[in-house]
Amino acid sequence: MESVEPKASNGVVKEEKSRPEEPEIKKRKLNDDGSPNWGELESELREFVGEQGATETIELLQRANPSEEKMFVKLPPCAEKETRRNLHEWIRSRLNFCARADTIDETNSDGNAVTRGLIRIWHKSFERKMPNYGKFERNQQNRMPREKAPSDKQYLQFVLYKENMDTGAAVGQIQQFVQPPGGGRGRGRGGRGSFKHGGPKLRMGYAGMKDKRGITSQYITVPASTSLHALAGLNRPGQGGGHTRNGGVGIIRVGNFEYVANELRLGRLKGNRFDIALRNIELGSETKNIGSSLESAAQALKDNGFINYFGVQRFGKYHDTHLTGIAILKGDYEGAIDIIMSPKPDERPNIAEARAMWKDRFSHNSDRASAEKECAQKLSRQFNRFMHSEMAIVNSLARDPLNYEKAFSCINKTMRMMFIHAVQSYLWNHVVSNRIETFGGKVLEGDLVLADPNSIDGEGIPEILVVSGEDISANKYTLTDVVVPLIGSKTRDPANASADLFDTILLDKGLTREMMVKMEDRDFNSAGDYRKMICRPADVDFQVLEYTDPHQPLLQTDLMMLDGIEIKASLTSEKASATALLAMIIRFTLPPSAYATIALRELMKRPTSSEYQSELNVGSSKEIAAEN
Repeated sequence: MESVEPKASNGVVKEEKSRPEEPEIKKRKLNDDGSPNWGELESELREFVGEQGATETIELLQRANPSEEKMFVKLPPCAEKETRRNLHEWIRSRLNFCARADTIDETNSDGNAVTRGLIRIWHKSFERKMPNYGKFERNQQNRMPREKAPSDKQYLQFVLYKENMDTGAAVGQIQQFVQPPGGGRGRGRGGRGSFKHGGPKLRMGYAGMKDKRGITSQYITVPASTSLHALAGLNRPGQGGGHTRNGGVGIIRVGNFEYVANELRLGRLKGNRFDIALRNIELGSETKNIGSSLESAAQALKDNGFINYFGVQRFGKYHDTHLTGIAILKGDYEGAIDIIMSPKPDERPNIAEARAMWKDRFSHNSDRASAEKECAQKLSRQFNRFMHSEMAIVNSLARDPLNYEKAFSCINKTMRMMFIHAVQSYLWNHVVSNRIETFGGKVLEGDLVLADPNSIDGEGIPEILVVSGEDISANKYTLTDVVVPLIGSKTRDPANASADLFDTILLDKGLTREMMVKMEDRDFNSAGDYRKMICRPADVDFQVLEYTDPHQPLLQTDLMMLDGIEIKASLTSEKASATALLAMIIRFTLPPSAYATIALRELMKRPTSSEYQSELNVGSSKEIAAEN
């Protein structure tokens, strides 16, 4: 597979042994894209109901469009009331997003019970068909009175704290349980509950996406008339806060509510603050002072910054988002859809089988339209609801086979634009990498710099200046001032050899500049942008900690602070014993759209992808060779 990760620049730290941000994940209930880990859910369910019942249940719940012929799975009878109660609690805890359950007694023709304690697990799409639907609704007197927002405050702002899910997954979960103002009646306390797929969703604003691998807090806005009680109901008791060994469970907490005048939107932030734990550090035997060696590495990051590459996450979980974008720019919608639908590594067997079925859909039927329609209909029942792009494609092709442009247009607009942004990011990374390899750290005549970072035109594109020969002679600018364009209809090229680098890489991918700036589909039109070549972190500081348990927390999260849970690791300047482990806690602030993973790669000179990190053992040691 083609690499999307650019080369690292030279620095102080030659090697590293690290672990991603807290918590260390031993179990995963969510995949990287926020979808459920069906394999682990099936394994847990198997302990209650056996292999056949678990397999049949998970297969039903994965279906995005289940048939009314199969609305529920009937489990084997269970006489033990305590066991039934534990199973119901597990279903509410683990499967609430997709399932409901009830218990019945089967009767004979005379109405006498012949089998008692039969549990049925229903696909949530059919909850209204359950005999007891709505029977246990709370009455109105148990609802929290709604606070009236000031007339000049149109939005309710709050802090969203999350663990083990990205922002998109957290927002989706909130929308699943909190009804939009003026929407239909919610289920349960305070209007909380699940709302029919395809109905109105709560409008939620946020300034940026936060990665699943980090424990994060960020501001969210919703309409001012949103129920406070419904939002507060998301704060369910349970483990979390980075201090549990049962990692992998998605955690959401909300708080700090206040009414504000403006809605948050993507990009409207000053920056992001990071606190990161690098675990189990070993320095070479020739290193005499651990503290000063690590301080040198942190100081180099602070003083020199790092090449402001887009991180690998920009290119999707399978590093193929830019390939889809390239196909779209060429007008090859069939090729783009084939990339999206192609087999992916490490997927569940039924999903892998579905992708293989798509790949071979024309093998046994010469009528291509008929073959594709039949295959798409099957896959619409086999793909799970979290595969948004795939579901949009097969649902469209099931109605209008072979119309790939229409099928692609059914994908969420934000996702479609991500394919184009990935191409821009890919070009930027490779142009900058080649530029630095060819010309080093010099500012060149014809480079571009920002005239005023606070001055933008109507398209949101910063005003720029071209570096002149006089500027070079006067040493007016450094490499930290230079910006490189993300090619679009409103950007201009550098007036030097860097522009040729764009043309060379475009040609290598079968693209032209016209394809990038004159797209027929208005949804793909991009004004472009400018991005600084070098990013210099602000407010950099660090600590060296000594600890003994490889899995103990080293950072006090916001939730741990609220719960009064302290960190047990101790500050140190050198390793006290052979069994002790060392960690470095580094903190810094980055501007919007800069990647902490790239900053860490510069510090550690090792990959920071989830694939690489998953291979590390928190109890084993590797060396960091640092220069004094």
